Amino acid sequence: MNKTIIGLIFYGWASTLLASSFPVNDAPLFAKVVNIAKDDVLNMRSKPDHKSEKTGELYASSIIGVDLCQTTNKSTWCKIGILTNLKEMETGWVNARFLDLNGKHANRGYVKISGRPNLCYYSIKCEPKSGILMCMTANSDFSYTNTNNASIEWINRDDLHAGTAFDSAPENSDGYCINGKMVDEYYP
Repeated sequence: MNKTIIGLIFYGWASTLLASSFPVNDAPLFAKVVNIAKDDVLNMRSKPDHKSEKTGELYASSIIGVDLCQTTNKSTWCKIGILTNLKEMETGWVNARFLDLNGKHANRGYVKISGRPNLCYYSIKCEPKSGILMCMTANSDFSYTNTNNASIEWINRDDLHAGTAFDSAPENSDGYCINGKMVDEYYP
């Protein structure tokens, strides 16, 4: 058996394992682009289909936001978002075999909460609670001197959207969020 065939068999097995290692409706908040060469790009698509229109490119090792994942024709695709400037996200679809959906980055980072103003919310971890995926989230009141429960709450994953230090800042602010480093140090 030549090396190409062995590589394709391994690649197919690893991709299947990666894509099926989480329930599709419990997609993580963030993912890392993997399985592409450092000098190559991952194409973002307008629909969950490799033949659909290309809408953007992602570089190897990029951390991206994940809205949802779904299985289409035996392949799992994730709707993702990338920051195009300081306050706007561009969305598209990528095949899950090119995403690390389980790394340490999977549910840690700045998030926006549906129906709430931006307050530098930062997701710490997500876990099932009574059959619902809930995420432990800190708000902008979290600091080294204020680590009490008032600044921490559990929020339904369906209400969270990946953000950045820039687009998660309050609307009337010219700055960016800084509480993420403190949260990461307090909750390693």
